[in-house]
Amino acid sequence: MRASSFFLNFLNFLVLLGIASVDPCFSQDARIRVDSLCDPTHANRFWSLDEHGTVRQWEVVGTALAGGDTLLTGVPGPALAYCSVFGVNTFITSEGGFIKRYQGGNWVDLAVSGWPMNLGGANDHLYYLTNTNHDLGYFNGTSMVPIAEAAGVFTSADVAVHADGSAFVLAGPVSGSTTSVDKYDSGGALLASFPLSLNSTHAFGTCMLGEVLYVGFGSTNPIYPNSIVPFTFLGPSVTAGDPIAFPGDGASYFDLAGCAGLSTVAVPDAMPAVQFIAFPNPADELVHLQLPRELRAERVEVRLFDGLGQAVPAFPQRASDELLLSTGGLAPGMYLLRVLVNGDHRFTARVLVEHH
Repeated sequence: MRASSFFLNFLNFLVLLGIASVDPCFSQDARIRVDSLCDPTHANRFWSLDEHGTVRQWEVVGTALAGGDTLLTGVPGPALAYCSVFGVNTFITSEGGFIKRYQGGNWVDLAVSGWPMNLGGANDHLYYLTNTNHDLGYFNGTSMVPIAEAAGVFTSADVAVHADGSAFVLAGPVSGSTTSVDKYDSGGALLASFPLSLNSTHAFGTCMLGEVLYVGFGSTNPIYPNSIVPFTFLGPSVTAGDPIAFPGDGASYFDLAGCAGLSTVAVPDAMPAVQFIAFPNPADELVHLQLPRELRAERVEVRLFDGLGQAVPAFPQRASDELLLSTGGLAPGMYLLRVLVNGDHRFTARVLVEHH
């Protein structure tokens, strides 16, 4: 028996006895933290999900792929996303109409029903396509919200999500025939449409790596069989790069997820990591945003978004070491609160407004 196998069996024995506990951020397959898979040195990292429920980890290196090591096995559904919409970076899938989060070596049912099959996420954003690929939706933290309808259909079985929270989808008149790459915000507004003539037969997955859109094609695509293709944007146009072949091991891939511009850029040494505190949550009339001592003299902005991703006017009042944000006039529901310091995004929190 390998030492690693002995360790895992011994750890599980201790867990059963109550002597040890399992960190929910660890993968039981590989004993690595699934919440820290992305960092500034792995901006070109992504994952594939195959027909056997296996997640493999890859890196784009120039015009080739490196890695391909197995990261997880036994994924219960055909969809894969990686994001922090439930508080910590982890993998998300869906099975039997329910969304599931990877936690502590298990897939935990989050009791969100009616979940479509195709998912894409980054940071605290999670999008989905309906099974007919006709509607784009956004998960607002509590429920699924349809936000956009294709004029024809969305022509890949996935959503690629940028670090800024915008979603990129292939679109066209019929399945397999792409005529544009469309970019949406979380409220469903069409931000841009980039013309593209593409045979998207068996386009099983997409992901963003920085500013580049990668599309994965299966074996039945006549142009790019068993390949991923980078698409770069310049002004109003999008251009396909050279295809990168997946190693030919016979695996049939279902989905892609990537480090997609996750907000992993390290905080400079001159600006040490600090902590904001927003309370109470749920809130009724007022939210207190406690400022770290290091930033009390800096320019701090607060931006508020409703469950549809629409900006909500926010006029916080400064009070010594905190900001006071009135919520008395807001409709009950979940809101996204973002804090910028000197123009840079530093803090995000979800605040539930309930009026008594």
